[in-house]
Amino acid sequence: MTNSGSQGPTRTKANDHMAIRVTDMEASTRFYINVFGAQVLTNPFLIDGDFAEEMLEGPAGVKFKLRQLTFESGVLELFQFLEPAHAANPVHATQSNLLHMGFQVDNVEIVAAKVEAEGGRLLHEVTPWGDYKLVFIADPDGNVIELADASIRELVRSTVVSFPEAKAPGVDYSVG
Repeated sequence: MTNSGSQGPTRTKANDHMAIRVTDMEASTRFYINVFGAQVLTNPFLIDGDFAEEMLEGPAGVKFKLRQLTFESGVLELFQFLEPAHAANPVHATQSNLLHMGFQVDNVEIVAAKVEAEGGRLLHEVTPWGDYKLVFIADPDGNVIELADASIRELVRSTVVSFPEAKAPGVDYSVG
């Protein structure tokens, strides 16, 4: 909850959607469909002109295609820049503002194998996290995704068991 002044708290859902940059709209669409079972929500559409420049703070003449994919929960927006167009250039987490996205999957090992089969890569081996499993992967453009067979709330409960200093005062970790 956030405070909006005299109007009281504002309800916020943090994971409504994410947007990532891709270099090949169709290849990225296939990756997310084949690996994660995404469904196409919109066909690619062009955004250019003043609105494109304002929403991205320039540069002049920026234009991009946007496609939205949906999952059981949430939406992933794929942005392919047409002007200016650049190759994928992932930066190390210590230099990036967005470190990763998190996807909950039924079976981490099966999805990890699909990632590799579809042109992505595992950043490390599948790892136990309490009673759960997780792995960080990169899609073909280097966008990093954490795969886990648990919700973030379940992962947090495991985290505070292993890292007691992570416990925040007044938080009930037994609640879902």
